[in-house]
Amino acid sequence: MGADRAPHRAAQRLTGKRSLVVTRSTYPGSGQWAGHWLGDNRSQWPDMAHSIIGMLEFNLFGIPYVGADICGFFLNTTEELCQRWMELGAFYPYSRNHNQKDAVDQDPGLWPNTVAKSSKKALEIRYRLLPYLYTLFYYAYTQGHTVGQPVEWPGEYVKVSAPRDQIPLHVRGGHILPTQRPALNTQLARQEPMGLLVAIGLDRRASGHLFWDDGEAINTVTNKKYSFVEFTFVQDILKVTVLKNLNEDLGELKMVDLEFLGVEKEPSQILLNQQDLFSGNYSYEKDSLRLLVSLDVDLNKDFELELKDIWYYVVDMS
Repeated sequence: MGADRAPHRAAQRLTGKRSLVVTRSTYPGSGQWAGHWLGDNRSQWPDMAHSIIGMLEFNLFGIPYVGADICGFFLNTTEELCQRWMELGAFYPYSRNHNQKDAVDQDPGLWPNTVAKSSKKALEIRYRLLPYLYTLFYYAYTQGHTVGQPVEWPGEYVKVSAPRDQIPLHVRGGHILPTQRPALNTQLARQEPMGLLVAIGLDRRASGHLFWDDGEAINTVTNKKYSFVEFTFVQDILKVTVLKNLNEDLGELKMVDLEFLGVEKEPSQILLNQQDLFSGNYSYEKDSLRLLVSLDVDLNKDFELELKDIWYYVVDMS
């Protein structure tokens, strides 16, 4: 039972920073010390499907940092299988392409026009969602939440389009996801400006949070060296409220990209902190009910963005 705890502590003592330990041998509670990979799987379609079940189960076991060997470990993968698996694996909490040395290579670059393109697209989305993923791990650490969660439509049969070159992604209405422009690695990505994906719910509301620290220091939550930001969308007003900025990690970050989903019509006016926003700073896509807004505001300060006249009929949501 000390096989995960000992290297975790040793690495932190040697580096003075957080460690990253991944093990196949785990038990309930290991998640506070290490992540888990789902063992030596096979390059077969059933194994890819089973990886989803395994990933969800280990989140219930309290081990949220989990994933399978993408494209399979044993046997030889195929172009189509690896393409689909890279698209799926980009959204495992722990994402790694790995196989045995006697199997054929399965680097996405071997298929530049198919697997590589799909992988790049999926991994860029993962990098864009890293602030959201990071916040999910904060909730897993502090409240025992799961990072990997199932998607369901209770009482409905839903058929979803899934072309070979992309994976269907879904955002539940009523949620706000913090995002960040992608870069070549996570260290560089942390320096990129931030954004929000606002999926407006049927009640015309949405909410979300951002947890942020320096990404390296040990026990930032316990030592109160982190930042926490609240996002709410109520009565057509997006409010960004800095609840904690204990380590001033938000000081250099900008909020630049806002994406609203579920906007019925183009706003007649947008106000940023009660000031009119230039119309060239936003665009509306009628077919997808999507509103894109460009800003340049400091994330370490509260601000409000009001959307005027975005509904065809008024509903009392008070």
